[in-house]
Amino acid sequence: MQILTIITDPMRLLLTLLLILSPFAFLYAQEKTFFVKGHVFSQQLPVELANVSLLSNRDSSFIGGAVSDSLGYFKINKIAAGRYLLKISHLSYEKRIIAIDLTKDNDSVDLGPILINASGTALKEVTTTASKALFTKEKGKLIFNVENSIVGALRTDVVEMISNLPGVWIDRQSNILLNGQEKVRVTINDRPTYLSRGDLLQMLKAIPVSNIKVLEIITNPSAKNDAEGSVVINIRTKEKVDAGFTGVLNTGFGSSIGYGRFYPRANSGLDLSLGKKNISVFLNYNYGYKKSLGEISETLFFEDATLNQSIRFESLPEQTHTLTSGINLKVAKNQSAAFFYTKNYSRNKIDQSNYIRLSNLSATSTDVISFADEIPKTNQDALNFSYDYNIDSLNNLRLSADHIHLIKDQLGNYENSYLTAGTSRIEENITNNSSTGISVWAGQVDYSLSVNKQSKFEAGMKFSNVKTENIVDFRGIGLIDSTRQNAFAYTENLAAGYLNYKTEIKKLGISAGIRYENSKMSGSSSTNLFRFERDFSGFFPSFSLDHPLTKTIDLNFAYSRRIARPNYVDINPFIYYVNPYVVLEGNPNLVPSYTNKFELTAQLQKKYTVSLTYLHTKDVFTTAQFQDIVQKTQRLMPANVGDLSSIELNLGVPFTPVSWWESYFNIGVVYQKYIENELMLLGYTQNSKTSFQLFSQHAFTLPKAISLEIDNTLISPSVQGQFTFATIYSFSAGFKKSFLKNKLDLKIGVNDFLKTLRYDGSLQGVRWRSEYKNAGDSRQLKATLRYNFYSKGKIATKKAKWISDDEKKRMK
Repeated sequence: MQILTIITDPMRLLLTLLLILSPFAFLYAQEKTFFVKGHVFSQQLPVELANVSLLSNRDSSFIGGAVSDSLGYFKINKIAAGRYLLKISHLSYEKRIIAIDLTKDNDSVDLGPILINASGTALKEVTTTASKALFTKEKGKLIFNVENSIVGALRTDVVEMISNLPGVWIDRQSNILLNGQEKVRVTINDRPTYLSRGDLLQMLKAIPVSNIKVLEIITNPSAKNDAEGSVVINIRTKEKVDAGFTGVLNTGFGSSIGYGRFYPRANSGLDLSLGKKNISVFLNYNYGYKKSLGEISETLFFEDATLNQSIRFESLPEQTHTLTSGINLKVAKNQSAAFFYTKNYSRNKIDQSNYIRLSNLSATSTDVISFADEIPKTNQDALNFSYDYNIDSLNNLRLSADHIHLIKDQLGNYENSYLTAGTSRIEENITNNSSTGISVWAGQVDYSLSVNKQSKFEAGMKFSNVKTENIVDFRGIGLIDSTRQNAFAYTENLAAGYLNYKTEIKKLGISAGIRYENSKMSGSSSTNLFRFERDFSGFFPSFSLDHPLTKTIDLNFAYSRRIARPNYVDINPFIYYVNPYVVLEGNPNLVPSYTNKFELTAQLQKKYTVSLTYLHTKDVFTTAQFQDIVQKTQRLMPANVGDLSSIELNLGVPFTPVSWWESYFNIGVVYQKYIENELMLLGYTQNSKTSFQLFSQHAFTLPKAISLEIDNTLISPSVQGQFTFATIYSFSAGFKKSFLKNKLDLKIGVNDFLKTLRYDGSLQGVRWRSEYKNAGDSRQLKATLRYNFYSKGKIATKKAKWISDDEKKRMK
């Protein structure tokens, strides 16, 4: 009972873990350590993502390692005195080994420029470990190297790529979740996106997969990050260049297979960079075309009746255009500025057919056949400005500003046909059109001070203003239905500030931060005179400890408090028509949810990890399903469904059976327990389950510049509020062949080649229950071609770092 009390009490758990960890700071005396650094290059160009391994000179066992950055630089810290071998390897280059002697009488080693030669096609000359480090683990961060992944690069869009990360999936309401319960905030190059749910997914679909460098899953964000979301997925795009001219041309094509007809998809893009010493410009354009299929079936069981509905929808087609441009300026020796502009436009046409049958105990039934066509259009413009001032070698100041303007329209036409036993057919025509406009202004200032070699102080402030306008126009048989009309305006002002301090005492690394956020919200409807005003304030602390137990084992403890705010439109009490038995509805009574999260992680040899995570979230909100048991109609409405407690044990295991085969396994066991908010009367009271998660990826390097990759995902049954989800699993595979001295890459692959990916489940309500099945055209065959052309000279420049992520994420 004492153990259970500690686990369920966040403060007791924090104090207990601190007591366990505190002796580690004094177990070892401080010893002199060294570092090794260098610059990897080939043919006068820097080599990025070279794997640098420090090995024991005695038995070649792994001691430490690093990966070269976009400029080819690397550094390995905290090396004890001794003799070592430094191995540098990369898929496209011959490996090189350098002997290093570190003694207490000499200093650390700067190897300077290290030349490596382009490799031949012989398998023995290729080292897979470097180029196929598909997953790497850093403090509080799991990194997926998209550039090195064959299957990842063949995903149709970034949404597919994210949903195939370990433990990540997207629920029926378009929320991105980690382990089924933690809401994820998405950033791009550490900057906010300001969108949420459907709009966020739409924006991610417009980002060319070929432009993605890595995806980072940050499980415990620092106080510098917005407090929104307990997990951050950061999308890091590829660096641009400003010396000379570079370009990348890519195209891809494919189709789903095995669904009665082909649903083709294609994309093409061009990426150009041109510049000189103090100025550079870049331009990127990408076009996407996609037809798709989705099928949903649901059976609702009432005490006196059963309702079956089957929905089939086809996207015919979805088209996206994305234009990104930017300019980087070196204003002075220690000052630089950057301007970025992004334009996203998408248009879709969705044909939807519904078949609904309501059967009661008297054996009479009502059949409804509904046909609908919906045309959603999204038009988004985004501007970003940043200014960096390196005051001196210790002080840095950064100013940032964002402006985003989004317009989203959806036209819907519905034709319903009713047929009840013994009566004539009744026809009905309905139109339901909606329009949403969102404007975001955001500004941020960040200051950092390097106190000494071990300590760094950070501080900053952020302000944002968001305005939204939503209009819903509902007409039945050509006449306006005033009960379903709505015009809603919403305003939110956010002010935030943070302090963060990092230091190292002997071998104990400490990071502590505090963030304060205040949001003032107001909304009003001109049609039903609904009005509200709210003011939320709170402190959000974060804290972490790092300590090396031995030369090969590192221990980390982290704590953070986070918030999840309702989306801008979720609190609008509108009603949006789906079919005669289903409507979507907003909820003005939503309140934010708060999460306390604790994580203890051990890392062996800088690559094997095991972590134990506990979190407690109060007032979880998600889409809930309410049924009128008399009329048998269904309302899907966001609601605070209750409280969540979760414990997870996770293992990350890279494994290399032979030199040409590298694998990565991510294994998780998660216990989740939801306790219903009694006021909601959802009917599930308590919903708990222990689920198992397995993700594996296997990379093979074959002769003649051919690579092969296979991955799979398995998530056993899990829960979320009143929902219970069935097992999810899929397999994907692909291969890559390089030509023209690695300038041209051909990739071919199949996603979900066993056609097993589907989202089924059940839910429990008050005097009713539901079983549903949800599947799409997930088995897809796709091929991509990527051609690189450039002139000499590669100097990395800035990337747009959006500060407005929290606001942008919550757009709907």
